[in-house]
Amino acid sequence: MTPPYSVLYMVMTPPYSVLYNKGIKTVVLSGDREEAVASIAKTVGIGSEFIRASLTPQLKSGVISTLQASGHHVAMVGDGINDAPSLALADVGIALQIEAQENAASNAASIILLGNKLSQVVDALDLAQATMKKVHQNLSWAVAYNVVAIPIAAGLLLPQFDFAMTPSLSGK
Repeated sequence: MTPPYSVLYMVMTPPYSVLYNKGIKTVVLSGDREEAVASIAKTVGIGSEFIRASLTPQLKSGVISTLQASGHHVAMVGDGINDAPSLALADVGIALQIEAQENAASNAASIILLGNKLSQVVDALDLAQATMKKVHQNLSWAVAYNVVAIPIAAGLLLPQFDFAMTPSLSGK
């Protein structure tokens, strides 16, 4: 049988590594005992300065408020009712849940990921970044098109080139 920490290492390390390589700092806020949280974080490679253990829901919210006050954008990943206040407070709240039923965490979250896998957080981030890239690309095309088409439609070319857009150009 595989030891639980080995399984946890295999589950947590790839998403953490991807986030780290993207320049995203990961902070562990947990209500569990400090020894357990420190051991898991050390196994995955999260430095002790980014670990907060034995936290109540109010203390988790306090840490998030402090991070936001110092200019950080905070995404909170949680899975239980004790994470609901922090999920609601964070800039982006991500609820992990095993089943499709609603709970307090999913009600407070901006994003709900079914399947309870940390790798889905990375997938959601990649999808959001690709979507924003496409939005910016589409806005650029729309602005460029309008910069060219609106003056033509308004008849700006008529005086210089004797060109006007008449209804007969529509092909009907």
